[in-house]
Amino acid sequence: MNTNLLVVLASIVFFGSMAHGGSDEQEFLNTQSFMTLQDAKIRWGDKKKFDPAEFKVGTPSARSKMAVNLIQTEKMIGKTPGEIRGFLGPFSGFFWSDYIPSYVLEEGWAIGKDTWQLVFLLNDSGKVKTVRIHKNCCAKK
Repeated sequence: MNTNLLVVLASIVFFGSMAHGGSDEQEFLNTQSFMTLQDAKIRWGDKKKFDPAEFKVGTPSARSKMAVNLIQTEKMIGKTPGEIRGFLGPFSGFFWSDYIPSYVLEEGWAIGKDTWQLVFLLNDSGKVKTVRIHKNCCAKK
């Protein structure tokens, strides 16, 4: 069996267990750091209306200014990862799988600060159930 096939199979098993495991997924999520909407409002503001076309071509800084509005309007709830990619462009972040839509909002790794990303968490049907702002780097200690 070639390495690529093994990686794909392992990803399917892992994602399947995360999508259907319930407690496994919750245990994983409990180890992650997420930003509250209130903290996001303070950090990036909440006055910028979410615009999919602008988000698609925007820098992380431009995207971060739309993050609160995107989450609050729930426009992406119920969408598939393919639909998210179509609306918002290629994923720029990484959560636990390439299949989980995520987009970098703030790049801090080059300057020794936190990196934050918008993550579209999926339900058992593979559709977005919630959108959260995730600290992309480190699990909670």
